[in-house]
Amino acid sequence: MKCKRSSYTSEKPGRSIRSKAGITIVEVLVSLAIFVVYLTGACKLIVSHRKILDSSRDRYTASNIAKNRYEMTRTMDFSQIPLFAEAPRRVNANGVFSSSGNYLRETTINTVQSNLYEVVVSVSYLNRKTLKFDTAPEEIRTFVSADL
Repeated sequence: MKCKRSSYTSEKPGRSIRSKAGITIVEVLVSLAIFVVYLTGACKLIVSHRKILDSSRDRYTASNIAKNRYEMTRTMDFSQIPLFAEAPRRVNANGVFSSSGNYLRETTINTVQSNLYEVVVSVSYLNRKTLKFDTAPEEIRTFVSADL
């Protein structure tokens, strides 16, 4: 009669059941290394996404500052529009002058004809990496004419 093997013994002779139970330190280290690689990639993705988001927000705000400045020229009397020109000045996100503003706004008024002005508003934003205004400015260029 054949003896049935006990469930407490291993399939191969000479190996105990203890060698099959649990996980080894090598398996733990390998799984930890895979997790660290995944986590590093996820962190890089999050940082990259944040940079793109910040840049998009700055560009959108610069565009709105330029639009608001242009809209102000539309409310002025035609004869006063040339007085609206300004040299590059730092402004905050609301378009208000601020020495620590993150935006640089410039308004140029060119006379095309006696009853026609070209209004150019350009706003550049502070590069967060270099802390300089080296980004391409958002620019609005339009013409304003006198009502005849």
